[in-house]
Amino acid sequence: MIGSFIDKRYQVRKALGAGGMATVYLADDVIDGHKVALKVLSKEQIEASGGSFLKRFQREFKACAKLDHPNIVKLYQIGQIAGGHWYYSMEYLPTPDLDSILVKHKKIDEKRTLHIVRQIASAFCCFHDKGVFHRDLKPGNIMLCQNGRVVLVDFGLAKDQNVTAMTATGSVLEHLFIWHLKPSLATRQTTGQTSL
Repeated sequence: MIGSFIDKRYQVRKALGAGGMATVYLADDVIDGHKVALKVLSKEQIEASGGSFLKRFQREFKACAKLDHPNIVKLYQIGQIAGGHWYYSMEYLPTPDLDSILVKHKKIDEKRTLHIVRQIASAFCCFHDKGVFHRDLKPGNIMLCQNGRVVLVDFGLAKDQNVTAMTATGSVLEHLFIWHLKPSLATRQTTGQTSL
């Protein structure tokens, strides 16, 4: 994969990371002249899942490519690679995620926490306005840019409400700002279509 060209447009430079469903690579967009991230789902993963991973992959792109918001990573295009692999290209963010910040500093101050939460909330307003639910909100999926921009990434569990119902998670409370909430709020159960 490294060094190869995809769709005569993207030259793969290096692997950035791998998850349970796909591998993300850094690539050069030789047409537009900027760097992108490529999320690649291998043929082996598709076959091992009986095709379910591919359906999720395509659904993820379809649901999230329609979103246009500064706090949501931009998705560009999707396609199939020779050999049966699938990919989609997205905005490359050479910046740390919140998880690495918390590992290093253990805790962040209230002012910075509120700055992050406000931008996450703005992104979720966009998600919900479009009928999309992220469902995997956690520090590792929150990127902190040097200019102060906060960006949500990794839509592997995103769902379109027209396709399936949503289940809520409480990981953000556990990892991000639980120490700034009253105990009654921190332990409150989320139900229905609530995301935070």
